[in-house]
Amino acid sequence: MKILIAPNAFKGSLSSPEICQLLKDGILKSSPHGEIEMVPLGDGGDGTLEVLVNLWGGTFETQTVRDPLDRPVEAPIGFDLNRKRAVIEMARASGLALLAEDEKNPLLASSFG
Repeated sequence: MKILIAPNAFKGSLSSPEICQLLKDGILKSSPHGEIEMVPLGDGGDGTLEVLVNLWGGTFETQTVRDPLDRPVEAPIGFDLNRKRAVIEMARASGLALLAEDEKNPLLASSFG
């Protein structure tokens, strides 16, 4: 039997590659001879950086950027040096997850930095 596992991340809990591996492990317990292909997906939000960089065989680097309230925060940048491209996952650089509930104010927050 051929099985394709192609999930997006489960927001706030598991990344797409983690879900792929857990599903594969579970399937192999019940069907140890299955042919399984894992294709982690990203929808442009959380987890997309990891999916793309792993697909490209690229590398990660961490840079200091500014969060929505202009505070310094570390955020990963993914690089594909073969094609001279880079990806920044804005959710990790200036997303809502970086703010406490009482800091979520669109009049004060920005994605500038």
